[in-house]
Amino acid sequence: MTNFESSETYREWAARGACRGMPVDMFYITSGMKYDGLRELCAGCPVIEQCYDHALQHESEGFWAGTTENERVTIRREKNIRFVRPENFFDVSKSPCGTERGYDRHRRERRALGENGVTCEACKKAHSEYNVVKRRENGGRGARRQSVGGL
Repeated sequence: MTNFESSETYREWAARGACRGMPVDMFYITSGMKYDGLRELCAGCPVIEQCYDHALQHESEGFWAGTTENERVTIRREKNIRFVRPENFFDVSKSPCGTERGYDRHRRERRALGENGVTCEACKKAHSEYNVVKRRENGGRGARRQSVGGL
């Protein structure tokens, strides 16, 4: 796989994917849920190679080409593949800055890059406020975080 110089655009090959028309949230699983049946769907997909190449380069979240977020982090490290998030592929409305989900998105992006990155001030503030609320709810104990998964 890994042919990063494809002349076909994302929209062209994605329109032929086995997942076309399926609800997007199926591929962005929250904590405790599983990617049931998706590996099989991807295995039979006619554009799995294009999807795999795209996911390795551009996707830090969700299930792409039969791979999870963590599996792609490992593959990137092993193959020394640089992660680049093009703005036109990313819908910030799923986890906007200034929210706890936005803060989590920054954390996932840094993990995908395998480095310590920068979290925007709006997300730092939202995370701080989240921790204050959670401490109150937990009787003064620290916030018990639950992952928000791919959303």
